[in-house]
Formats: sequence, C-alpha cells, structure tokens
Amino acid sequence: MEINNNQSSLKLSSIAKPSLDGMQEIKFVYQQLLNSTELTAQSRGFKLEDLMRSILQFEELEPKASYRKIGEQMDGSFFWMGQTFIFEAKWEKNKISASSIYAFRGKVQGKFHTTSGIFIAMNGYHKDTEQALLSGKVGDILLFDGEDMHAIFTGEVSFKSVLKYKLRAAGDSGTLYAKYAQLIEVNVTAVSHAFLASPRLNTVSHQSYLNDLLVFVESRNDFEIVDKILKSVTNSFALSYRLISLEGAYNISAIPSFISTYQGQKKLKGFISFLDDDVNIFSFHTQINIVSEQLSKAAIPLNHLFLFIPKETKSTYQSTKSIGEAESLNEIKNKLISFLANTAEEYYDPEEFILSDILPHLLEDIDWDESEQCVFITDDHTGMPSRIESLDELVSHLNDKLIQNQTENLPLDWLNEMESEDYAWDIHSYIEENYNNKLQALGWE
Repeated sequence: MEINNNQSSLKLSSIAKPSLDGMQEIKFVYQQLLNSTELTAQSRGFKLEDLMRSILQFEELEPKASYRKIGEQMDGSFFWMGQTFIFEAKWEKNKISASSIYAFRGKVQGKFHTTSGIFIAMNGYHKDTEQALLSGKVGDILLFDGEDMHAIFTGEVSFKSVLKYKLRAAGDSGTLYAKYAQLIEVNVTAVSHAFLASPRLNTVSHQSYLNDLLVFVESRNDFEIVDKILKSVTNSFALSYRLISLEGAYNISAIPSFISTYQGQKKLKGFISFLDDDVNIFSFHTQINIVSEQLSKAAIPLNHLFLFIPKETKSTYQSTKSIGEAESLNEIKNKLISFLANTAEEYYDPEEFILSDILPHLLEDIDWDESEQCVFITDDHTGMPSRIESLDELVSHLNDKLIQNQTENLPLDWLNEMESEDYAWDIHSYIEENYNNKLQALGWE
C-alpha cells in the first residue's frame, strides 16, 4: 500500500529495517493522514494499520500483517517479552463504544492465555467504555487513543514505552485506559501541605505521617473550599496533601491511571475525591463503584474515600468565604476524620518514627563540652544538667529515653503488639554516622 504526493513516496508495508530517517518517514506519512480530507474512514483505517505495522517493525516487535481466518479478521499482531498481542485500529469520526470492542475481545479470549489485545481508537472512546469492559470481566485489552498514537507516530516516545506504561498501570490499578499524556504532563496543582498532630500521638506536633495524600476535586474552582474543609480537621491529624483537578466529575474514571502514574513518582498512602452534591445520583455511584473495585484489585490497594460537597456549603463559601457549620458538612468532616485516622494508623510505623524523629531531637538538646571531654544533658524533672563521660553511657541514657517515650505515648494496644525494644545498636550507629567530629573532639572514638 502506497501513499504518494509531490514531495515523497513511501511504501509503508515494505519497511523492514528502516534507516536512521525511518522515523522521520513515519512521522511524515502520519502528518499526511492527519491533513488528508479525501480519505474515507475505511481507507484511513487501512492506512493506520499499515502505519501501525511500520512502527512495530521499526521497534523490532516482530509484527505480522492482517490476516483472515474462518469467522474472524485480525488487523495484525506482534510479539514482545514472551507475550503475543493482537491489535485492531479504528480511525472513525465518532468515539468508540464498548459494544464495538466486544467482538475484538472475543478474538483475544479465543487465543492462548499469553495473548492480550490492543484496541486503538484515534478519536477516543465513550466515557463509559472502560467501565463496561471491566464490569465483571478480567482485563485483557489495553485501550490506546489518538493522543497516545500521536506521541508515538511523531517520535515523542516509543511504542514500547507507552505499552510498558499501560501494562504497568493495568497491573497496578486495573485500568485499561491509562493515558500516556498524564505521564508527560500531569495536571497537578500543589495547594497546601499541612503538618498536624495525630490524636494517638499527642506529643508529636510537626511530623507528617501521611507523606503524600492525593485529593481530587471536580475543577480548579474547588481548590479553595476543599482546602478549607481539609484544614478544618487540622487539629487532629498528621497530613500532607496535594489537590488535583479532574476537570469534570465524570473524569473519575481516570483516577486509577493517574494514581498508577503518580505512584511511580511518589510514595502514596491514599486519596480522597470531593465531588459536587448534584452528581450524587445512582448512575454516578455505579461509576464510583467500578473505580473502587478497580482500586481494590490493584497490586497495591489504596485507601480511598468519595465525599459530596452540599450545595449550601458552596453557596455559603462563595458569599462569606467561610465553610459554615451545616449538619451536612459535619457529616463530611466525621467521615474525613475516620478515614484519616484509619490511614494514619495503617501507615504509621512507631519504631521507625522513634529513631527518625525523637532520637535526633534528643541529640540536638545535648551540650557537647570539648574542654571537659563530656556531654551535659538537662534532667527533665530537676532541670539540672547530668554529666555523661563516655559513648556507652550516652547510648544507654538515650536508649532509656526512647523506651520511656515509647511507653508513655504509644497506645496500649500498639505496645502489646510490639516486641521489647532495645535501640542501643541503632543509637550507636546513628551517633557515629552523624556526630563523628564531636566524638573525635571529645576523644570518645
């Protein structure tokens, strides 16, 4: 199959091992297809298949051309990392619905168990396509759209990279439609990082246990009010969070793929979605349930919570810049408090915190006296300095203080589950690593 114009002629199906300008030729032909106004949808689809096989050949993925067997036709296939992929490509005017993909899924499921499907819809999919494909089914098809293929055909990224990203997202979060564009430029606005105290660890005032909590809102206009709601519970929880705009409530279907992208960059503990009360309807709850099911089946399940902001709360805030004290808002706060408490307890490691936070603070309060070749530590009860004259004595003192702190401040049920601790070795290692110059000055080597 050939594409000709006055400037160039390229036989796409003949590309075996392209020269260094092979990618440039693929980019050129793709641009021709974008600009063409004469091709029918069927002709454009055939040329898209050729272009797809050319990029697969270029990346040495062992493509096979389309073939027909009794009862079915394949656009093509390729082999990568011990797995066979069959693909179907559509460049139609309308978005593709799930019903248009069911037949292709049947072809995939009729093959050996190491076979997966790739469906390409250049003009995208209906908003409920992914949910319909996932409903009660095992994920065996990855969805590509025009944005994905544009990045590939223009050489911005390799097909292998996009495929690897989508496979990882499907494995981590269950999503079939992870958009590679989200990895290139993530629509995130960091609004606030609030550091609060856990109700179960009252003595800690500046440690963030939830290292990174994502908070999704419908639009950027909701950043301010949601930030206010979150800060209204700041007296109770350790929390650092980042607000992200979904640019529309029905884009919650993109949350699993976004989370998969974000988890590759940050250590994520959970997420919360704040949505307008006007979408609190049965059909929308079905979509929420599907997203929740995807996340619960993910390789790394995440705590998640969906909340609905009452209309009166938004109205009050728009006129007064205050979130008010409506009963419906208190219900949101209670759910939020319960969610944060469970997440904080699940991810908080008291032993790690004692060594990473309490120990450094204790060492900062020590008076290192080089002239006396000793250290002085102020007694908590008498206020008088205690003299310590050796490293072993200092380690023993600090070990006692850490165990005391642990006993006084951790909940009893946590203490019962923990083994008897001795931090002496960790303390000794920490001091030698971080205070070696002071040890040498004291002659404590």
